[in-house]
Amino acid sequence: MNSLFLFIPLVVCLLLALGGLTCAIVAAVVLKKTSVAHPLQPPQGSQPPLLPGARQRPAASRRFWTLCLKSFFVLGFAALVMGLLGAWSTGVSFGYLKANMHPEGQPLEHALRESHQVLAKEDDHTAFGMNWIHLHSPKLKQPIVWHNGGTGGFRSFLGFTEDSRFGVLILSNTSEDADSLAIALLRDLAIEPPRPDQH
Repeated sequence: MNSLFLFIPLVVCLLLALGGLTCAIVAAVVLKKTSVAHPLQPPQGSQPPLLPGARQRPAASRRFWTLCLKSFFVLGFAALVMGLLGAWSTGVSFGYLKANMHPEGQPLEHALRESHQVLAKEDDHTAFGMNWIHLHSPKLKQPIVWHNGGTGGFRSFLGFTEDSRFGVLILSNTSEDADSLAIALLRDLAIEPPRPDQH
């Protein structure tokens, strides 16, 4: 598998986590400085004199901006957690794809190979293993082995060519089916380009 494609999702997730951490830190620092510089309920008579033409900022305005900063902190922290979880799940999913494409030497090699074996045929193009679908494409000389999944608002696809040269993993935050896109991508990757002497 191309290591560049393998690490792009990990980098995106880690950048999300880094951005979230930055937002959370900035919000926390500004919140601390503003709470020290402008307490919400200052003691009576402790207000410094105002400059000519300046107006006293009402406490409601300070509360509004404090709420905004707290929201910024919470959203930054959520982005940090989501980015780290995304990096972890992407790494696990790529590991699962790699283990199924190249089971040799894996602790579960026998189980992985057994799960790929065809147990039933639906028609000339579709067959089923324990947990894998084998799709025979007229454009390819080998089947695509794949499985999908989903829950509310999320879809996934994991598949590879039978010769284990190409694999595709899609993790999406949409309820739209990712199967046709992933299978088309696998076909495009696996179709041998014509040799120059065949033109």
